[in-house]
Amino acid sequence: MPNNPFIIITSTENDKVVDRVKERAELQLAINDLLHKEGGLIVVHGPPGIGKSTIINWVTSDLKMKEGLAITKEEFNLTVFNKLKTFNIPENEKAIIILDDFNNLDLLDRQTQSKLLDLIIELSKRIVVILVDNREQGIHKQLSKLKHDFRELKVGPMDKEDILQMITDRLNLVRPVPSSDISPFTKEEIEKIYHKSNGNPRVVLLILSTLFDKKQEIEF
Repeated sequence: MPNNPFIIITSTENDKVVDRVKERAELQLAINDLLHKEGGLIVVHGPPGIGKSTIINWVTSDLKMKEGLAITKEEFNLTVFNKLKTFNIPENEKAIIILDDFNNLDLLDRQTQSKLLDLIIELSKRIVVILVDNREQGIHKQLSKLKHDFRELKVGPMDKEDILQMITDRLNLVRPVPSSDISPFTKEEIEKIYHKSNGNPRVVLLILSTLFDKKQEIEF
């Protein structure tokens, strides 16, 4: 019985063709523009599992090759406030800080939220700050109230062709010979899964992981 190639429900380096060309280009342009302007704020938002962190990781992995650019990523939690207060930027260097799961801001009281947002806005005047948010309009409303300018990247569903390519890439990990075939799944099953997932790759992989195991049990 082959190993389940769908057991990892986040994007991996093997999912190379699922490259989100449009979103990657938009984020790359926004970051480059703000780096030349000495700083700014970018909000990347979309539902959980849609591919926000994957897109950011792809873009920043290329940027890490640049000299004089420091890139820091933090999972947003209660300790981030102190880290941001003591965040130092080496002289003559540019910096990017990524705050993942920024929707956890809702866990803080309003006073702490306000202080944190003020600190982030101050930081964004010197460096590029990227906020990764699962909410549709959560941080937008707060930033709009503060009348602070920001760039926005909304990450939407993956199209069906990219989903199909992701599936065959995963299946080829456990095949003796690479193929574009989607068996043991049928086209009808993939169609139903795509619509049920609303194009969310994490949901697709989660459903396929369970379905793959069931099909292997039947064949075994």
